[in-house]
Amino acid sequence: MDAPSDLSAPHTISIPGGPTLETEWDERKRRHMVSCDLCGKKIALTKHGHNHSLFEHRGRTDHANHAFTTTVHSTSHTPAISIGIPRCKCRANNFRWKAGSVWDTYPYHQHAFRKYPWEPIGIENGNWFRLRATDCARSAVSAASDSPNICCSACQNIPTSDRYRKFLNRAKSASDHTPWEYLNHRQLCRDADRSLSRLRGKLNDHQRLVVLLANNDIQRLHHLLSVALRKGASPKALIAQIDRAINGLYCDRGQFDERKIKAAFLSKVLGGPRLLFALSKSERFPSGPTVGRRMKVPELDPSISTPTRPEFKRNFASLCNPAHNPLPPRYGRAKQLAGLVVMVDGIAIEERCRYLPSRNAIAGLAREDASKVSLEVKSYEDVQKVENALVDGVCSHGKDATVVSIAPYARVDHYNALPLVVSPSNKHETGEQLARWLWDFCDSWRTDPHGEAVRGTIWALASDGDAAFRLAKHIICSTHAVPAETELGSRLCRLKGMNRMTSATGIVATCDPKHVFKRFATLIRNPRGILIDDTHLQSTDFFEHLRDLPDMSPEKASRLLDPADKQNVPKAVHLIQELLNIEKHAPRPLHDLFPGRSHRRHILSFFARVLGFFVLPFVTISMSLAEQIHSLATYSHLVAVLWVRHGTAFMNGGLYADSQSIVKNIIFTVLRLQLLDDDIPFHIIFEGTDRLESLFGNCRTQDHNRNFDVLQLCQKLSVATMIDLIFESEPDWDRGHRRLDLKDALGIDHVNPRSWTGDVRVGEVDVATEWARGRYTAEQVIIQFLGPDAAEAFESLYDQDNCDLLRPEGTYVGVRHDPGDDIEEITASAHTPENAVVHASAQDVSDSDNGNEFDDVPVGLGIEDFLPDTEQDLEDDVAMTSSEDRFVTVEGKRYLKASVVTALLTSSRARKVPLRTLRNRGVTFEDMSGGDKWNSSELTSGNLVKTGDIAASLLRVQSTICLAVVEITGFRCGSGDDQTFLSCISVDDLEDRASAPTVTVQVLDMFTPEPSTDPAEKCSWQWTHSYIRLDSQSNSQRIMQRQHTINIPGHLIHPLGPTIIALRLSNDQVNQPIVPRYANGKDSQIAKTWSVPRTQLEDILTFAWEALSPNTEDIIANIEHLPSVSTQSLPYQDTIGNDVFTVLDVPTWLTIEKKTGSDVVPCLICGSKEADRCLKSLTCRLHDQLGVDPCGFCGMDGCVVQLTKKNNSMSVACSCPYHYTSMSYAAAKTVSKATPCTNVPIHCPLCPIGPSGQPRTIWKYNVLFHVAKEHCTDDHELPPIPLQLAVDMHISIEEESLMRIAKDVTEDWRKQHEIPNSDEVEAYREELKASQTKGKKRMRSQSTAVVERGGPKSRARR
Repeated sequence: MDAPSDLSAPHTISIPGGPTLETEWDERKRRHMVSCDLCGKKIALTKHGHNHSLFEHRGRTDHANHAFTTTVHSTSHTPAISIGIPRCKCRANNFRWKAGSVWDTYPYHQHAFRKYPWEPIGIENGNWFRLRATDCARSAVSAASDSPNICCSACQNIPTSDRYRKFLNRAKSASDHTPWEYLNHRQLCRDADRSLSRLRGKLNDHQRLVVLLANNDIQRLHHLLSVALRKGASPKALIAQIDRAINGLYCDRGQFDERKIKAAFLSKVLGGPRLLFALSKSERFPSGPTVGRRMKVPELDPSISTPTRPEFKRNFASLCNPAHNPLPPRYGRAKQLAGLVVMVDGIAIEERCRYLPSRNAIAGLAREDASKVSLEVKSYEDVQKVENALVDGVCSHGKDATVVSIAPYARVDHYNALPLVVSPSNKHETGEQLARWLWDFCDSWRTDPHGEAVRGTIWALASDGDAAFRLAKHIICSTHAVPAETELGSRLCRLKGMNRMTSATGIVATCDPKHVFKRFATLIRNPRGILIDDTHLQSTDFFEHLRDLPDMSPEKASRLLDPADKQNVPKAVHLIQELLNIEKHAPRPLHDLFPGRSHRRHILSFFARVLGFFVLPFVTISMSLAEQIHSLATYSHLVAVLWVRHGTAFMNGGLYADSQSIVKNIIFTVLRLQLLDDDIPFHIIFEGTDRLESLFGNCRTQDHNRNFDVLQLCQKLSVATMIDLIFESEPDWDRGHRRLDLKDALGIDHVNPRSWTGDVRVGEVDVATEWARGRYTAEQVIIQFLGPDAAEAFESLYDQDNCDLLRPEGTYVGVRHDPGDDIEEITASAHTPENAVVHASAQDVSDSDNGNEFDDVPVGLGIEDFLPDTEQDLEDDVAMTSSEDRFVTVEGKRYLKASVVTALLTSSRARKVPLRTLRNRGVTFEDMSGGDKWNSSELTSGNLVKTGDIAASLLRVQSTICLAVVEITGFRCGSGDDQTFLSCISVDDLEDRASAPTVTVQVLDMFTPEPSTDPAEKCSWQWTHSYIRLDSQSNSQRIMQRQHTINIPGHLIHPLGPTIIALRLSNDQVNQPIVPRYANGKDSQIAKTWSVPRTQLEDILTFAWEALSPNTEDIIANIEHLPSVSTQSLPYQDTIGNDVFTVLDVPTWLTIEKKTGSDVVPCLICGSKEADRCLKSLTCRLHDQLGVDPCGFCGMDGCVVQLTKKNNSMSVACSCPYHYTSMSYAAAKTVSKATPCTNVPIHCPLCPIGPSGQPRTIWKYNVLFHVAKEHCTDDHELPPIPLQLAVDMHISIEEESLMRIAKDVTEDWRKQHEIPNSDEVEAYREELKASQTKGKKRMRSQSTAVVERGGPKSRARR
C-alpha cells in the first residue's frame, strides 16, 4: 500500500494473484471505501486506507470458490476491464521444519502465552509442518485446484518473515541463559540434566546442614545464619561456621533485635534478675545492662502535694509519647477518635517519705496537708522541719495513693489502663477538694498536645463507691445538659427518664460494676434487712432459702453469706446467681411450704430477679449488646420504682446512685459509638475501674514485695505499663485470662473480651426500643410479684420536671450522706482484719534495724535500693554526684538526700507484711468469720423457736394494750461488737432475761371470716398475706422499714401453734379463695395461710398479761418494755367492728402521759405552782403532810417506782404522773445548788430479786422507813446494813446545808446515832470497788436503830 501525502487521496490495493483495487474517499464518514473484487460490496476502510477490512471480508467462506470479475481502475479515465479468474481454498503453507523432529524441537507451549502470526495446523512425516497465517485469506488463486500446496499470499510469506527465522534459530540452538519458556522439549531436557546435576551436589550440602541442626542445639542460630548469608556464604561455608559454633570455636556477638529485647525485659520484670541471668547464659538472652540501655521505661512522677497542671503535663509527655505508646486508630468516614474513660481508684501504700530527685523535693506526704510545710530539700534542716511537722500533726503521711488512669472504650486489642497521676492521701479529702484537681486533670488532657488531640476525648469519669469520689463526680459531671438539638441529645430525649446531665465538656459520671456486685452482697448479708412492699427480708431468710437448693449445704450457704469476705467479687456474683436459682431450681413446691415461708420465697425471688437484671449482663457471655441494654434498662426502672416506694429501707442512696450511673454511662457510650461507626464493638465489661485494678495486680506481682511506698508504686506502675505495651505489640505472648468454657459458670470475676460470644456491635442496637422494652418488662415483673397496685407507680414515674433515673423524686440520690446509707456498713460480728496488711510489731522493727550494717540505709530499705540498675544509670549517678544537689551535710558528714529523707520521715507503721503471713500463722476464714451465726432452723434438739414462726406479743396502741400476732424474722443476741444474729433460738434462751435476746418481728394483718360450716374456720383468725403498717399516722408516702418491723424483748414473745388452711373471703363468697395480689392463676397454690383459733389467742392474752406481774412494781418496767405503735389496724376487730384481744383491767396510772423535764406542775401538798422546786428543796410549808412512804416526784403515797440497771446505765420507771422520761439519773444523784436534793430511787439489797430480775426499788430518803417496816427482826432490831446500801443512802453535809439544815444539827445527829461521815463513806465506796473487782460480796455492819414503844432507841452494832 502506497503512502499518500493527503488522507483523501485514493489508495491502490494489490490483491495477490488478483487485481489491483483503488479506494475512494467518503467525506461524510471521513474514511476510504473500496469495492470487493469478489462480490462488489462497498467495504469501509480506515481513514488511512488500511486494507485489513477488505482481506477479512474476502476470507469469508461464501467467497472461497466464487468466480468474479474484477474491474481495474486506472489513474486515467479509461474504462474498466473485467477478467474471470478461478479461485480455491487456502490449504496453509506446508514446508520442512529445519530444526529437527517436529515432535521435540518445536516449542508448542509458546503459543499458550504469546501471539505469533501463524499457527500449526498439521504435521507430515515428522519433519514437515503445515502453518497457517493468522491473517490468512482462506482462499487462493491457482490454475490447478488439486495442488496440495495451494495457499494464500499471507501463508506463503511465513517462512520468509524475520520473526519465523528468529523462532527457528532459537529452536536450533538457544543461548545458555535463555528463559525456559522459550526452549523446546529437547532443550529443556538438556538443561534439566545439567541443573539436576548441580542440585544433587547442593542437596548433599543441605542434608549435612539439616543433620547438624537436628543433632545440635546451636545458640542464636538465626543470627549466625543471617550474618553468614549477608556475607554471601555458600552452604559449605555455612556448615563450616556451624561446626565451629558447635565446637565452641565461634560465638556470635551480633546485635539483638527488638523482639529479643522485649522478651528479656519481660523475663527481668516478671521473673527477676536471676531468671534473666540464667536465660542470658542458657538461651543467649541480652544481659540486664543491655536491656536497661535498649528498653527505656517512661517515668511516672508522683504528686508531692495537691496534683497540679504542670505535673499532669510532665506525665502526659512521658507516658503518652508515641515513640513507645502507639496512637489509637480512628473510626468512620470522618476518621474520628473514640472516647476514653478516666479511672480513679486508691491503693494502700507504706507510710514512708521518699526523695524525688527530679524535683529536689520530698514525696509521700498526704496531699490534704502537704502544702502546710516546705517540701524542697536544700539542707538537713529542711528535712528536720518536715519531721517536726509530722510529729506535731501539722501534716501526715499518705497511707493511700490515688491513681488516675485513662483507658479506651472502643478497642478490644489494646485496652489496658494508662496511669497518669499518683497522689498520696490520708483519706480526709472532701468531695469538693477532690473535684477541683480532678477537673484540672480533665481540662489539662483537653488542651495538652499529647492528650485529646491525638488520643481521644474523655467521655466518662469512673471510680469506686467512695462517698467523696461520688460527690466529686457529681460536682464535675452534673453542670450541663446535652442540648436536645444535637444528634446525641435528640437520641437521648427519646429515652424517658434518662438523665442528660454531663460536664461542660460532655463527661459522664460512672462507677465500677464489681463494687456494685460486692455491695449487693453486703446488702443481702446485712442484718438490718431489706424492705420490699410490706415484707421485711433478713439475712436469715436468704440463708434458709439458699439451703433449699440442690447440693447447697448449710456450710456452703453460710460461706456465701459470710460478711467477713465482703471484698470477694466472685463470691458476690455466685451468691446472686444462686439466689436466682431459687425460683427455678428449689426442689420443694410452694404449697409444701409454710405460708410465711412461701410468701418470703416469693418476695426473695423478686429481689433476686431485680439484682439479676444488673449482674447478668456483665457475666453472661452469650448476651448480645441489645440484650444487655434491655436488661440494664429493666433494672433501672425497677429500682427507681422501689426507691420511690421505700427509699433507704430497700437500698441505700449511694448504691442506688452508683448502679444507675453505670446504666446511664453505658447508654451514653453506645449512642456516642454509633455516631462514629456502627461496626465498633462495645464490651460493657470495660465499664468502671476494673482495668485499673488489674494494673494494681501487676504492680503487686512484679516481685516478692507486695507492699510499696509512693515512689516504688510509681516505678511499678511505669513497669506495668511497659509490660502491657509489650503484650500489645506481641499479642501471642500474652496468656490473658480467657476461659475455654464459661457456660453455666458461677462466680465469674474477670471476663476477657475474646471470651464474649454475643454480638456487641453498636450498630445492632436500637437503644430507644430496648429502653422502652426494659420499662415494659419492669412493669410486668412488678405486676407478677407485687400486684397491679404496685405497678401504678410507673404511670407517674419521671413525669415531673427534673425527675429521671438519678433523680426519681427531683433531687439527686446518694450525693449527700443519708443515715440510711449506713446500712452497708452494719455487719454481723466477724473477726476480720481491718486491712489486707498487718503491721509489724515494734520488736520486729527494732530487730531488723539491729541487723542493718549501713548507717545510711533507712528502715525498710536495703542498700541495693540505692544502687543503679544499668550502666547508663551509673553514668547518670556519677554525673549527679559531681554536684552538691544530691547530698546534704550532717555534722560534717555528707549523706544522700534520698537516704536522709527516708530515714527521718518514715512512719512507725510503714513496715507492713502481706496477708500471706496470716496464712503462715494458720489463720483460716473460719477463724475470721467468728463462728457459725447461721445456725440451722431445722435443729431438732430441744424446744426451738425459728425464723418464720408465728407468735403473739402484747403491744401498746396509745392507751390500749392489745395482743398482736407476729411473724418472727430474726433474733439478735448481745450488743456492740459482741452482737450476733441467729435464725433460731431455744425457748429457754428466749425467756432468759439475763441474756436479753431481741426478736425482730412483723405484725400480721389478721381477720376472722364469717361463720362457716367448716369446723376449721369456726372462731379462727386468718392471715391476709399482708403486714400491718405500724405508723399509719405518718404523712410520708414512702414505705420504710421502721413502719413494718419492730424489735421486741424475747421474754415478751409467746409462740403460737397455727394451722395451714386455704385463705377465705370474709363476705358472702365463702367458697371463693383469696388469691394474694401478686399471684396469678398458675400460682394459686400460694394462697395457703395461717389460721389461729380464737381460744388460743385469748389464753395467750391472759398468760402474757399475767407474766408482766401487774400486781407488783415490776409492771412499771414491764410496761415500758412493751413496744408502742401507732396504727389503725390494731387492736384487731371482729366482723361487727368490736376490738378484740385487749387488756381490760389496765390501771389508768400505767397509761398516763408522762411529763417532760421542762413541764411546770403544781405541788399536790401545798398547792404551790412549782412542785419540783418545792419538794427538792424541802421548802413545802406543809411538809408534815407528806406521805408515810412518799414518792420522790409528787410527795404522796401510792406511786410505784422501779429502777432498772442494765450494763452501766440506770433507768427509772414510775407510775407517778409527775415522772418525766427524760430524767438523768446520774445528774439527779449529784448535789448542786440548783437541785441540792439527791432523793433518787435505789435498790434494796435486802429484798429478794423480783420476776423482772431486778431488786426492789425504794427512795433514798425512805430507806430507814423501808428497812424498819420490811426487814426488822423478831426482836424489832434492824438488820445489818449491806455496804452498797450504806453508800447509796448516805446524805452529805453539803446536801443538808443546801437544804437549810444546820451543820451542827447534822453532826450531832450523826454522833448520837453513830452515822458514818463522808470520809468513811468514801472509804466504804473504795472497799466496795475493790471487792467487786475481786468478785467478792463482802458485808459490813453499820449503825442501826431499834423501834420500841415510846420512840426510837439507838444502839451501835459493829
